[in-house]
Formats: sequence, C-alpha cells, structure tokens
Amino acid sequence: MQCNLVTTESALVASVRYRGRALEVGKAFDHLLLWADVHHVASWGPLVGVYEDTPEGAADVVAEAWMPLAPGVRDMDSADVEVLIKEVPAETVACCTYHGFPDELASAITALFAWIDEQGLQRSAPEHRQIYHETPPGQPGAWVVEIQVPVRPT
Repeated sequence: MQCNLVTTESALVASVRYRGRALEVGKAFDHLLLWADVHHVASWGPLVGVYEDTPEGAADVVAEAWMPLAPGVRDMDSADVEVLIKEVPAETVACCTYHGFPDELASAITALFAWIDEQGLQRSAPEHRQIYHETPPGQPGAWVVEIQVPVRPT
C-alpha cells in the first residue's frame, strides 16, 4: 500500500451525524441518499465517512456521512433537521487507497498512521475519512476506499 501527502480541495457536502454501533453506520448514508432522492439532489462525487477516534473497546462510533454537492446548492435549505449542508475547507492529508474487504480496513488505517509517524507528521484532527470510490453490491472483496488523515508537519 503506497501512502502520500495531498492537498484536498474545499467542498460543499450534505452531512448526517451518527453515533452508535459501527455495523449500523450505513443508516446515516441511507438517510443522506433518501434525502437526496426526495430533494432531487445529485452527489458530486463518492460518499465519504468521517470517523472520530474512539477509545479502544468502545461500543459506539461517532461519525459523519458526507455527500459531496454541487456549488449551486450552497444556499439550499435542507428541510431536514438531521441533514446539514456545510463547506469543508481544503487541507493537507496523508492518504492511501485500500482494495479489498471492508472488514480489513482497520489494518490499512493502522498502516497509514504508522506512515504518518515515519514521515515526522502530526495528525491535525482526531478523525480520519474513508472515501468510498467503489462498493459494488454483492462484491465486498472489490471495495476501493481512499483513507485520508488530516496532518501537519511537526
């Protein structure tokens, strides 16, 4: 797995917060997709999961589901108290792309954290992003997920 540094572009996203069992985080994405369908809003890119660091052994995860939006919907009223439309600023991230089963993403995240340490970088936020480039139904081994961790030089 090859890791590198990139600077992301700012983006407009629709966001739904989630707190609960890791296996049920998909409910936040389902909520976003239903909201988009009802309001005839198209995603401007792959869905993104933003996961806060949690203590080892914690029963719940804290996360956000993001759907990139076209700039033209910036002032749209989401009409849903659970959906927040917000601007995400550009930032420097350490990233790598994972290919395989979603159950094994944790090892790729751990490897990226180790790479960050080896490069003398420091995490700038207690979270990481998972950008779901490919998640073909019925083919969990064919997932392609970009992992991003916001960083800054030490």
